[in-house]
Order: sequence, then structure tokens, then C-alpha cells
Amino acid sequence: MLKVLILVAGLIGINELVKKELPKVKYSVFAYFVLLSAVFAGGLFHISTSYQLNKNPIDGGYSALYEWVGLFSYFFIVPLVILLFYKIYKWTPDSANPGIVKGILMVTITGAGIVSLFFFILIFYGFAP
Repeated sequence: MLKVLILVAGLIGINELVKKELPKVKYSVFAYFVLLSAVFAGGLFHISTSYQLNKNPIDGGYSALYEWVGLFSYFFIVPLVILLFYKIYKWTPDSANPGIVKGILMVTITGAGIVSLFFFILIFYGFAP
């Protein structure tokens, strides 16, 4: 249940991020993340029921879950980082050196994207063996 709430919170955040974009961009980005979330949640459910991960796990279940979560971490995080780069590129700060400010923010977002890959795996895979 917590995983579904995290996915919904992420979708709400992405909706807020693209709220003021052109309708074509807004709907395509939101549709991508909604479909990706549905496929990801369906796969999590299928793997956990097929391999009985909640009680008496079958061999290979945790490796299948890890591969699924690892693959989808890239499908979620990389487009999100690209979307944030796009938003920063469009944003113009009121400072003397807007290029330096944008550069610092882009380096920060890149670092946060790398760290968020690990958090994504930790949230959806957990501390399983």
C-alpha cells in the first residue's frame, strides 16, 4: 500500500511540474508516467504473487524483483532528470550570472538523480536478500 501511495505522490509531483507547459507536452509526459506506473505496479504484483514473496518465497523471486525494480528505476529517474533539465533551461534567474546558477542547479540535479536511483531501489525492493 505504501508503494502505491509513493507512486501516486510522484505522479502528483510530476503533474505540478508540467502544469504550466503546453498541453501536448503536459499530457504526453503525464501519460508516460501514468502508464509506466501502471506497468510497474502490475509487474510488482505479478512477481510478488508468482514467487510468493510474502510467505515461503520461491527461489529466484528476489532476483526477479530486483531486476524489475532496477530496470524501472531508469525508466522513472532518467526522464525525470531530463524534464528537470528542461525546466531549468527555460527558467531565467534574476542574477548577474544566470548561466552559473543554471549550471550549479544542473550539477545538483544530476547528483540528486544518481542518489534517487538508489532510493528508488531501496523503496521498492527494500532490504530483501
